[in-house]
Amino acid sequence: MRILCLHGAGTNSRIFEIQTAAIRYELGDNHIYDFVEGTVPSKMQPGIDVVAWKDEPVYAYFDEHNPQTGFAAYHYLEEYLLEEGPYDGVIAFSQAGTMILTYLIHLAKQNPRAEMPFKFAIILSITHPPLDYEALQKGRVMTVDLEATKGIIPIPTAHIWGSLDEPASQVATSNSVCKAEVRWVYVHSRGHEVPGGGSMEDVTQAVNIIRRAVETASTY
Repeated sequence: MRILCLHGAGTNSRIFEIQTAAIRYELGDNHIYDFVEGTVPSKMQPGIDVVAWKDEPVYAYFDEHNPQTGFAAYHYLEEYLLEEGPYDGVIAFSQAGTMILTYLIHLAKQNPRAEMPFKFAIILSITHPPLDYEALQKGRVMTVDLEATKGIIPIPTAHIWGSLDEPASQVATSNSVCKAEVRWVYVHSRGHEVPGGGSMEDVTQAVNIIRRAVETASTY
């Protein structure tokens, strides 16, 4: 399967390859991963310096204080999917997870029967709920109405975050926008990070629910 991989704000694709290495190894060799870099220069995410090169540039997909960059990010995503797709799935960390959920909600609201651009989505450690796409188009940054969009994303999803990641824990109910029957959750024992070599038990548990989402997408 072809899987699009989107890093968090304040990192880059090279770092995200390192962060996801253990999970990708456990998932096996029958997947192709495309890592796509953000375009907005950013400050380095805390803790990333241990794997970053000296003065390595890091990026975000949009500036959370500038709605125009947010709308531009979705336009860029649509163009990329049109030119480089199709993809079977997406793995999105932190800000990118919020971006993907926002985009899928927007598509589902436009046409509930429309085919989604991914068969499954793996959402890692989001720290902000999905945004209201229509408000973003008008230059306003607003959280989507979670009650009104409950279960609107129909594809299988896996949601993974750390029990020590306070922002992610605060917005954990945001995964309610994904259909409950094909939604799996795992809360690992660490912070704002992708489960890796530091805890193979967390890697195993995370991979278990990712496999459920992937396998369900194959027959869903």
